Amino acid sequence: FEPILITGTSDKTGPSFTITTEEWVIDWSYVPDPEWTAALVPGMNVFGFFVYPRGQTAMYVESVLLPEGTSGTIYSYAGAGEYYIQVIGNMKSWELKISPPYEGAKY
Repeated sequence: FEPILITGTSDKTGPSFTITTEEWVIDWSYVPDPEWTAALVPGMNVFGFFVYPRGQTAMYVESVLLPEGTSGTIYSYAGAGEYYIQVIGNMKSWELKISPPYEGAKY
């Protein structure tokens, strides 16, 4: 499948997408909003996302919640199917890229 890019600036439920491989990768990153962060707890950022099978609202297959850094990669073994992503956070911007496994990746 072709890489899928989902972007935003705050909470968002993304459109459904189709995965055709058994394994796939999600590269994620965000830019904190300094004004929002300072209003709560200085230095604290709120960001996370959940990956659900299409039609599900409770049983997610992958997640990232309150990560230590502002970018990362997760590897999914959830298999082929239709999924969607729900993002939580009040960021200046965020980006998720869903793609097939990297060539030569060993995980």
